Amino acid sequence: MEEKCVNLSNCKMYYWQGRFDGRRKTLLLVHGFRGDHNGLRFIAEGLEEKFNVIVPDLPGFGKSSEFESGKHDLNAYVDALREFIEELKLKQKPLMVAHSFGTIVTSKLAYEAPDVMGEKVVLICPIATKALTGRIVKLGDRIVGLTGKMPDKLGKKMTGSKLVADLVSLKMTKTKDKELKRRVKEEHRRYFGGFATNKSMIEGMRAANSGSVGMFAREIDKEILVIATELDDLTSVESQKRLVKKFTNARIEVVDETGHLVHYERPEEVARLVKEFM
Repeated sequence: MEEKCVNLSNCKMYYWQGRFDGRRKTLLLVHGFRGDHNGLRFIAEGLEEKFNVIVPDLPGFGKSSEFESGKHDLNAYVDALREFIEELKLKQKPLMVAHSFGTIVTSKLAYEAPDVMGEKVVLICPIATKALTGRIVKLGDRIVGLTGKMPDKLGKKMTGSKLVADLVSLKMTKTKDKELKRRVKEEHRRYFGGFATNKSMIEGMRAANSGSVGMFAREIDKEILVIATELDDLTSVESQKRLVKKFTNARIEVVDETGHLVHYERPEEVARLVKEFM
C-alpha cells in the first residue's frame, strides 16, 4: 500500500492506500487505541482485491502527528476523521470498517455527520458500554497513573516498552498456535509504542474510556454489522447482542475461539465477513 499524508486544520494524518479504481467501492478502516494502520493491514490484504482500501493512522498514533492544539479527546478524534474524509474528496462516500476504540470514533461520526460516509458500517469488537472492566483495563489504568507523573520522554519510554507490549500480548492473545502467538507478540513489540508523545497516549486512553458505541447507536441510521468475538476481554458477546438491538438496522456475527485481537488472529475470517456484508 502507498503511504500518503493530508494536512488537516489541527494535525497531519498519514494514511495508506492500495490500488485505486473509481468504479469500486471504497472502504475506510479505522484502528483502535494504541494501534495504527499496521494492525489492520492483514484485514486490508483480504479486501484489496474487491475494494479500494484506505487505512489512516489516527492523530497521535503511528506516523500521524499529535493535535497541534487542544486535547486528544473524543470530539477531537471525530472532527479529525470527518475532516480527513472530506479532504480525500472521494467521488463515492466511503464505507466504514472500525475496530475497538475506532468503533466509538466512527459511531459518533455516524451520529453527528452521517452524510460524510456510506450506508454500511462494520464494527469489529465494538466498545458496547462505557464501563469497561477486567485485568487489561486495570493494567492500563496503573500504567497511565504511573507514567502520567513522569517527564514525557521517560513516560513514553516506559509506556512504549517491550515489557508493556508483551504483557498486553500475553493477556489478550487467545490462539493456541505457537507461531501465531509469536507473530502477535512481534507485531505488538513493533507497533504498540507507536505514539507521538506520552501525553497524547494518556489523553487518547482517556478518550477511549470516555464513550461507547451504545451512547450513539439508537440515533445511527446506517446498516450495521457487528463482528463480536467469543473471548473478548473488553466486551462480552452478551453486551454486543444488547448493543445490536439498539441500532435501527443491525446484525451480529460471532467469531469463536478468539478475542479482541481478532484482527491479528483471524483476519481472513473478518475480511470474508466484511466482503459478504458489503
